[in-house]
Amino acid sequence: MAAARPPLKLTFRGRSTREIEAARKWRIENLGKARGAEMDAEFHAALKLLVRFPGAGSLVPGSETVRWWFLDGCGYHLYYRELPGELRVLRFWHHKRRPPNV
Repeated sequence: MAAARPPLKLTFRGRSTREIEAARKWRIENLGKARGAEMDAEFHAALKLLVRFPGAGSLVPGSETVRWWFLDGCGYHLYYRELPGELRVLRFWHHKRRPPNV
């Protein structure tokens, strides 16, 4: 059995941080604190998985390095890239919007 891979260091591109905060704020203001907490829990569970298994996400069409993970409960895509020793979150984008430039 193969040895477990250590988790990657998690980093955020500046714009992704703003997008995450805006989504969280909107959910709390429009859907209530409980729905904001649900998004937070789903987001953190996805990150916990992806730092260990970065290949779990789907490759973005046309990209060899950018992947996305769908957060089904809140309807957001988490776009990220695996770098040496690092998982960098690039964008946090609602599925009803046109895909972002990543």
